[in-house]
Amino acid sequence: MIGARCRILLGDYDGNVVGKRSYLGEADRFAVRYLDSSGPQERWFQAHEISFDGREAEGNVVEFRRMA
Repeated sequence: MIGARCRILLGDYDGNVVGKRSYLGEADRFAVRYLDSSGPQERWFQAHEISFDGREAEGNVVEFRRMA
């Protein structure tokens, strides 16, 4: 997901994901760089506030499990 283009749903802007953080018991957050009328911005968004190709970020994650 890092480096992926996304749509910021709150402001209808396109941006690039530059970071992700996950904590137990909290929604995933993504750092997104985008350009608005104020100039270049970087801000953290919750997964439900951005979309990848029309799909919510929460549904865009694939879980990988280690096989012993």
